[in-house]
Amino acid sequence: MQVAAHALDRGINLAAYLDDFDFIQLNEIRLAIKARLNVALIAIKGISLQDMQGRRLQLLSQQFN
Repeated sequence: MQVAAHALDRGINLAAYLDDFDFIQLNEIRLAIKARLNVALIAIKGISLQDMQGRRLQLLSQQFN
């Protein structure tokens, strides 16, 4: 909840993800939202944190190419 509260203070609403992800995964989702990435490609229930992070970093690198 701490990540969700911190995100909400900064205008990022993680409410849709609270039931399905732990706090570390929520932070990955927060970073994706902050970077204006397609969160649907990252916030997939059942994938590992490493997969989420890898997807986020891949999407970030595509933004700069």
